[in-house]
Amino acid sequence: MPPHSIGSGTISFGLVSIPIRLYTAAASGGVSFHLLHAPCGHRIRQQLVCPVDHTIVERSDLVKG
Repeated sequence: MPPHSIGSGTISFGLVSIPIRLYTAAASGGVSFHLLHAPCGHRIRQQLVCPVDHTIVERSDLVKG
């Protein structure tokens, strides 16, 4: 998403005028980290398992309901 200006104005030096715009310095967003196994340092994988069939379910096979 492009930044939106929160204000605008003009700076003048004699015959020269410069248009300016104000933007916020901080962007909203989150930081996410991988889960690691402490003893070996490898990434942890989360698998979706069907409780009835006891099979691993792919994310593309999921529906909301």
